[in-house]
Amino acid sequence: MTVVIKGGRLIDGTGKPPVESAVVVIDEKRIQAVEAAGKVQAPAGATVIDASGRTILPGLMDLHAGIAGLTHAEEPYGMTPKNIAASILRAVANARRCLNVGVTTVRVDTCGHHGIFALKEAFAAGVVDGPRLVVPGRGICMTGGHGWHGGCHEADGADEVRKAAREELRAGADWVKLMATGGAGSPTERAEDVQMTLEELRAGVEEAHKKGKFAYAHVSCAEGARLCIEAGVDSIEHGLMLDEDNIHQMKAKGLFLVPTLGVYHKLVERGEKKQVPEFMYQKALQVVKRHGESFRKALAAGVKIAAGTDSGGYWYDMGESLLWELEIMHKEGMPPMECLKSATSRAAECLRMTDSLGTVEAGKLADILIVDGDPLTDLSAIRKTWMVFKEGRIVLQKSAGM
Repeated sequence: MTVVIKGGRLIDGTGKPPVESAVVVIDEKRIQAVEAAGKVQAPAGATVIDASGRTILPGLMDLHAGIAGLTHAEEPYGMTPKNIAASILRAVANARRCLNVGVTTVRVDTCGHHGIFALKEAFAAGVVDGPRLVVPGRGICMTGGHGWHGGCHEADGADEVRKAAREELRAGADWVKLMATGGAGSPTERAEDVQMTLEELRAGVEEAHKKGKFAYAHVSCAEGARLCIEAGVDSIEHGLMLDEDNIHQMKAKGLFLVPTLGVYHKLVERGEKKQVPEFMYQKALQVVKRHGESFRKALAAGVKIAAGTDSGGYWYDMGESLLWELEIMHKEGMPPMECLKSATSRAAECLRMTDSLGTVEAGKLADILIVDGDPLTDLSAIRKTWMVFKEGRIVLQKSAGM
């Protein structure tokens, strides 16, 4: 089926100025043509969508989300069949929330079981509606380290980490996730704790790269970041307390930062209402200001920043979390166009998927979001979802408009 979107303002994700009254032609799953008004005619029999007064964007990407994590009530019991099933059902609900706001690609933070691979396949086959998933399987942590209670793969020493990475890659991991430091989500550790050695981190990174895959690391403190950079990770998550040398090295090596600013704001907000465990609230209070400072320094230095939320838990639903993340990054000094790029072309660059995603250009997969208003003049317009396409298929339509 051929679909022609006409009349809307196009922000194509590249950072170029918007194109007014653009015409986007979709043929089956891919974008066939992108032209200015009057330069292309709708083929006979095509479905024509009038997007006049609206903005056309690439589908959004959330590069850090726990779409199928356990709740705190489930964690003490581990990966029981019931808990695995419950986490997948939550993931299906999160998936619908994502599509409802135009999030068509998600890199999963980590998942404590391999049911996530079946979910990825189900979304890809259209058995269940959901975003495209990029998954690590289980994250790798030291014994008792960050994430162990959520099903992470515990490993100590370079050889054990290497074996753990190989097992996750064998299961189907697209990326290897390494828990380099402590964090806000565990009750018995500090965010400043460095939990994996340089040798362990290198082993995980080497195994990912040998398979043509990539590695990303949960990082809270500067020393943890230093080790991860030296080990060759491709993406640093959170980066709560980066120092000047971390930022300089990340910029020089072209590494990505996925800051997840919103999750710590959310922890503070919910902690004030006694809606999350006290230890999470107290940790978030300690780091939220320093996190903002790290983000601003990285932004000023020109570090590549891709959007991610760390949402998906029972207290932080996915979908709108990404829109809030973009708004927080904007408040911290990122211009609207750069905010949009962080969730489109820059995110695709981080995922090494620029050949098919991240921009509205001929030949790319037709992941497209149409919103009311202009997010370049008012970023909150990104919340006014009107229509969403995933691979050329309409997955949300608030009004026919045809």
